[in-house]
Amino acid sequence: MPPADPIRQARHGLGLGLVLLGAGISWSRSLCFACAPRANAGSFPSVSVQVVTYNRPSLLLEALLQIEAQDYPTPLEVLILDDSDTSCEKDVLRFAASSRHNIQYRFLSKRLTIGEKRNLAAESTSAEFICTWDDDDIYTVDRVRLQAEFLSGNRRCNCVAIERRFFYWLNEDVLRGCEDMQLLPLENTLCFRRRWFEAGRRFAAGNLNEGLGLLRGPTGVKHPGRLGILPISAEELPFLYIKHSGSMTGTGTEPYAEQGTELSLLPLVRACHLRRFPDLPSCAHHSRILRAVRELLRDLVSRDLDDFRAKGETMEAARYLEEVTGVRPQTESLQGLLNGIEEVQAALVTG
Repeated sequence: MPPADPIRQARHGLGLGLVLLGAGISWSRSLCFACAPRANAGSFPSVSVQVVTYNRPSLLLEALLQIEAQDYPTPLEVLILDDSDTSCEKDVLRFAASSRHNIQYRFLSKRLTIGEKRNLAAESTSAEFICTWDDDDIYTVDRVRLQAEFLSGNRRCNCVAIERRFFYWLNEDVLRGCEDMQLLPLENTLCFRRRWFEAGRRFAAGNLNEGLGLLRGPTGVKHPGRLGILPISAEELPFLYIKHSGSMTGTGTEPYAEQGTELSLLPLVRACHLRRFPDLPSCAHHSRILRAVRELLRDLVSRDLDDFRAKGETMEAARYLEEVTGVRPQTESLQGLLNGIEEVQAALVTG
């Protein structure tokens, strides 16, 4: 399937995906991944958040601010592996001095591949869970907590990945949707058990699709579900994958869905409305992208409002409002529902 048009050029808004959502069908359930049931996690395990970086000192500091904003109730270990041309140790130590987390910085004397750095980081912790974190992507403030709860509550799960759905193309300033690659755990969204990794799992020693190494064993590549690699859907845990010009993930080789039909952006609208993404005004990269994404979503919500007004679709407007707020509407009048959607639209502008 050819790539879809950028969202800002789409002729439809967000509402066309509502048939699936209104019917209670989760998009991720159509994948070959099996969605594990949620369970109460009890006490919170120790987590090592691991950042591998190269020659992006400003993005590294923005990533640390994102991690600082996580709502995980206990301090995290933050392990940084950096093989840049110049060390960022002074800046990291200055940040660490006032952090509530245990931040460890390791400057590597030689250049390694991304997969090699991920393996080295995973081998360097005693934490129960390991969470991979890329320095340029944007995650919700509850990412670590929700993934740790998922792992703790599902004993058959060894590794939980986030369904990738929202790609922001940095060089084009557009937001695209993408169907997930069914057999490819996305490396920057993983949270896995350390003992599972120590039992023989390894990232591939390369700079592209290194997560495929986790699927390999003595008899070849196995299905993720057989290895206990399960997803959290984008409805529950959205994130923004930032695609650079040199990134291979999200290129035309992947199956992009038609906007508003197979793929819905409503979870992203809801996440922005509920302020699940951290507000970090000092982070230029982070703030600019979130501002641009909110503007794109606002325009699409505006188109949906026009459709609801023109067609008088009270039931669809009610479903829409519930999806973008997470709360069942208290009104049954079309005007009341439209007023509620307008409030969501206004929050996207001011958020």
